Amino acid sequence: MAAEVIVGSYEQIVFGYRVCPKDGKQFVATGSKDETVQLYNMRTRTEHGALLHHDGHVTSVSIHPSGKLALSVGTDKKLRTWNLIEGRAAFTKNIRQNAQMVRWSPAGDKYAVVVNEKVDVYDLESASVVSTFSYRKRISSVRFLKNTLLAVTGDDEHVQVYDLTSEKCICEFKAHENRVKALDSFQMNDVCVLVTASNDGFIKLWDFSAERQEAVRPLGQVNTTARLTCLSVWKNSGEEEKSDTQPTTSQPDMGSLLPPKNKRVRIHREEVIVEEDSSSKKQGKKKKKQKVQ
Repeated sequence: MAAEVIVGSYEQIVFGYRVCPKDGKQFVATGSKDETVQLYNMRTRTEHGALLHHDGHVTSVSIHPSGKLALSVGTDKKLRTWNLIEGRAAFTKNIRQNAQMVRWSPAGDKYAVVVNEKVDVYDLESASVVSTFSYRKRISSVRFLKNTLLAVTGDDEHVQVYDLTSEKCICEFKAHENRVKALDSFQMNDVCVLVTASNDGFIKLWDFSAERQEAVRPLGQVNTTARLTCLSVWKNSGEEEKSDTQPTTSQPDMGSLLPPKNKRVRIHREEVIVEEDSSSKKQGKKKKKQKVQ
């Protein structure tokens, strides 16, 4: 796994970013104080485009699981849906509040919008609120563990998990000794692993395989000795790495690696011309001319 620093054409502060690995392609979407959303293609190491319709600071962006849509919120009190295929605004909703965060559900049929201590869960088709949850303090991170389970944390040491069907908190546990700043999760076999990061410098992994508080148990932790403010988990499936390192076509045999006649190949500091002698097929003689550069 490699880390890269992205330098974009921003005029002011970058508030956050989102990485979307999809079908062997990787895009980074960033939101900034200069009212723009920038898209970067990590394959070509180039800017993919800019989305410019916000009239205020862009505080959060989220890419749909399909990689075809994106959501963004900001200080213009708008929730904007973007068509990433055509690079244009697809839909704008006036939410009448400055949202700090937006996140898609795993199935892409819902999304969560965070405003201070409140989380509104929207249905994609109707664009209406289907669930609302309130946390006791300002929310710092949310994460869909499943399509019907939402993990929420704020400016304290705890994590709460809400069931979108019953609209109730089904689990709460103390995760750190200091404020939890970020949440993420991934599936490992049949186990949902919740990852938390805190101001205390620790990154912790939790087993959330069952929907009961007693089932949440620590799996491991690491002390980074840093004041953590954000977290993103990338699970290497192995298949993507294999596709990156191996060509899709079958491997040629050694005979196919021989240069064709009259083709120049460069070997270290020598330029070699290989020619077949068509006049002597039985002996298979070859003439070689060597030119040292």
